[in-house]
Amino acid sequence: MNILITSSEIAQIPLKIEQKWNEKLIRVKSKPDKTSIILLGEILEILSNIEATFECKGVVEYDMFGGCDFSWNLFAGKYQISHRKNMEISESWQRVEEIDNHLNFSGLEEHSFYWNSKSGGLLYKMEIKIKNISEDQFNKILEIGNQLYSDFSIKII
Repeated sequence: MNILITSSEIAQIPLKIEQKWNEKLIRVKSKPDKTSIILLGEILEILSNIEATFECKGVVEYDMFGGCDFSWNLFAGKYQISHRKNMEISESWQRVEEIDNHLNFSGLEEHSFYWNSKSGGLLYKMEIKIKNISEDQFNKILEIGNQLYSDFSIKII
């Protein structure tokens, strides 16, 4: 089964899920980013049957102008998602310039895994595509997604 996940409206993270991820994500201050990292980690766990680990350099948050500078890695077995992002206000204070926005998937080739690097929230729609998943994996992803997002949607493609 091949799926397309879309969402933009984050929900309150359920206590059980927050307790599981809270210490791992101590350096993630942005709520939309935290929610998307949890979803991605849970998906990796569903695909690998191994608990996900998270490593972060910098702090995942955005200043009042939208600037940020962080990198993180999410691992579960042979699967890995890495994201590095650096944005800062221009010298003329006219716009936010994207210095770096690098996304890498490793070990996920069999699933043709794709994430648009968006986390949801007011302006951004998150999209994830995954191929070759079972019905059981589909149901688990649907369950966790509905707990984390109020407009979570999965389409079979």
